[in-house]
Amino acid sequence: MRVAGFILPQSQRAYSPSLGQILSDWISYFLSQYIAEKILNINEGGTFSPHEHLMNETARITQDNELFERARLVNCGFFMQVILRDYVGVILALTQEGLHWRLNPLEVAYHRS
Repeated sequence: MRVAGFILPQSQRAYSPSLGQILSDWISYFLSQYIAEKILNINEGGTFSPHEHLMNETARITQDNELFERARLVNCGFFMQVILRDYVGVILALTQEGLHWRLNPLEVAYHRS
């Protein structure tokens, strides 16, 4: 249906994300779930307890929220490292030059005086 030279008016168009956006959302979701399960299994410092041992629903929701936030931070750090190390390295042609230097945002920089 053509209306005034347009295929569909802007208000009638359905939101249609691109395939790349769908795949990146899907990968991000499943990677976050995987990271949250690993954080729960490792349970560094005994911070988390299984759902069966939590007494009320608010404790479960609080623990799930904490796991989600930690998994989100790890996931964002992973994607930040991929973008800054790999994409910026390709843009700056570091791989063609044979240089081993990479922009690593998670590396701790120590300055000796």
